[in-house]
Amino acid sequence: MLNYFKVLGVGPMATPAQLKAAYRRLALEHHPDTNSGSREEAEAAAARFRLVAEAYKTLANDELRQEYTLKLLEHLHETQRYLCFGCGAVNRITRPIAETQEPVCGVCGLVIPLTDSDRERLRQKPGRGRRSKTLDRIASEAKSLAGEIAWAALAVAERRYRRKF
Repeated sequence: MLNYFKVLGVGPMATPAQLKAAYRRLALEHHPDTNSGSREEAEAAAARFRLVAEAYKTLANDELRQEYTLKLLEHLHETQRYLCFGCGAVNRITRPIAETQEPVCGVCGLVIPLTDSDRERLRQKPGRGRRSKTLDRIASEAKSLAGEIAWAALAVAERRYRRKF
């Protein structure tokens, strides 16, 4: 899901005047008429202009903005990421946090608001990821394979020993 706040370069707490200023600045920068370079550059600028216009249209309307923000927060919660309400950056907290510790945005340094369930989940030690589980499985298979090879070598050595005597 696209982060329209990041597209416009504003935070979720931006005022309508800040949204309008950001839109005008980006619209001038990416308008197809002002980008008369190669065809690819013009097409990229036109696509970027359409994206900026869509972001502004969504965030300028209060109802659409509220609906979009709720969808964005829900999407981020599902992917265990957190939106900074100061700058609009998406943060991922990868380490467990202490009970008294507050997570902060990696861009602007503001405290990231968390729900109680998020705090509880982040206090726990991280589980073993899929990669380490896969490595454990491969290691156990290698050990069992090494064991089988060792047993086969022992059986061959035992047969050779019996033949000699």
